[in-house]
Amino acid sequence: MPWEEVSKVQQEGRHELVLSGPEVAQRIETEGLDPLVLQLESLNFLSISKTALEQLPTPDGGIRLPALTKLCVYENRLAALPATFAQLATLKHLDLSNNRLVCLPDNLLTDLLQLEVLNLSNNQLESLPRLGPLSHLLDMYLSNNRLTALPDGIDRPELSSLLSIRANNNSIEALPPSLSRLPCLRVLDLENNRVTELPADVSGCAKLRELNLKGNKIADRRLKKMLEDDKVQCASVLEYLRKTAASRPGQATAKAAGKKQKKQQQQQQRLESETGDGDDADEAEAATIDIRHWRPESDLTARLHESVLEVRPYLVLCAVRNIDLASAPGRFKAFLACQQALHDGLADRRQKLTVASHDLDKIRFPLTFEARPPAEIVFRPLKSAKEESAAELFRRLRQEAEDERKAKKRNTVSGVHRYLSLLEGRPAYPVLLDRDQRVLSLPPITNAELSRIGPETRNLLLEVSGHSRLELCKQAMEQLISWLLSSALKDDPANEAGLAIEQVRTLDWEGGLRVVYPSRTDLVSCETSSCRFNRPG
Repeated sequence: MPWEEVSKVQQEGRHELVLSGPEVAQRIETEGLDPLVLQLESLNFLSISKTALEQLPTPDGGIRLPALTKLCVYENRLAALPATFAQLATLKHLDLSNNRLVCLPDNLLTDLLQLEVLNLSNNQLESLPRLGPLSHLLDMYLSNNRLTALPDGIDRPELSSLLSIRANNNSIEALPPSLSRLPCLRVLDLENNRVTELPADVSGCAKLRELNLKGNKIADRRLKKMLEDDKVQCASVLEYLRKTAASRPGQATAKAAGKKQKKQQQQQQRLESETGDGDDADEAEAATIDIRHWRPESDLTARLHESVLEVRPYLVLCAVRNIDLASAPGRFKAFLACQQALHDGLADRRQKLTVASHDLDKIRFPLTFEARPPAEIVFRPLKSAKEESAAELFRRLRQEAEDERKAKKRNTVSGVHRYLSLLEGRPAYPVLLDRDQRVLSLPPITNAELSRIGPETRNLLLEVSGHSRLELCKQAMEQLISWLLSSALKDDPANEAGLAIEQVRTLDWEGGLRVVYPSRTDLVSCETSSCRFNRPG
């Protein structure tokens, strides 16, 4: 006889099924999982957690979940998966963390071609099957296993969308030599493994922002010291790898780089001899971006009230002037998409930090960042027609989320509704205010209509706030500015528009300096052959 939960899904055509808790755990322990769970064709989300489940059943007719996109089978006792598991062709999110898995089907990571997120953390895996052409894969979570190597195929060119590899607390001894084939890789976490050498090729991962190899046995003492020091930025490590590779005459990559450089020098010398203006050619190689020092008369300052320190203690602000978001088709939307990508990735769905952008010309400085009871925060939210309190906004969004759940017959919601739980039950909300006490943003939920940006916006105030780490907020700010620079310089390689970055100071309530951004040590990774900074003296 089918379980009651299964019958409801069949009768009502529900799209989600969550099996968890003591009562479900007891049923699974005594009679096993109902095989029909794996044949509910309307499901797009299935979660089985915190039970004694040791194996998945093999129903007559095989697994039939043609609409399933998200499968979470975590905190159980699974030791293996059936070979038919790879039939879940539509699967995008697979969470098998906190089980007892010792092996996986050979075809698992070659057949699930739509996979975006793979979580195998906290199992007993000693190896992984070869990766197939998973062109949609974004994140891999492999922490706390017994792996001695990353899976074969990790450096295949089809994995061009891969953003993060988290494989800390394993026994990995070496890295593949071709990680630079992962052009979007931002996070490589191999803390507490057995790596002795970091391949120079890693320096080719242009978007890498978080490199963690603490607790490894790196033979290069200087490199090991850099990796163990929290103050050393990822960009500095990559630059060290590049310089070290170039200084090794026997290394093939260094030889190739040397030949290329020599050829470029010869071409440049010929050009100079023909034109007689070599100095001008050198200056034309890179655009110069001014970083304007903070000036008292500009008043680009924000103060943190004591009330916000326990709620959201980190705030990083920066002004970017003379930006062009309108001339290229789709650029404005791409900028908004960049912020959303930061929220989904580095910000861990806004749980660690929130990014916001404002029209600088609509704001009156200085700013204050404080925490207030939601009923006392009154403003016009982004894209809203009228003012309301933060308490009213929260109730309205919560009702919208509930209506969406009922309409779509699923527990998950979309848009800003996903972040309501981050403020649930809090007596005070963080809020950024301008000089006239007008609300600019209510992180992590929304901005105010007051400072809304559009394609015509020329001057931006960028805001990153969080409660995790200051360095993480700076990292998000750097990625945001990096996108703006690359987008702007694509059509204006000489920076004739005069794009400039201006420092903003964040102070404590007594006026003591907490953060100035960008400082001398910030934005190092943004300096490239096509972009140089004129930093304040």
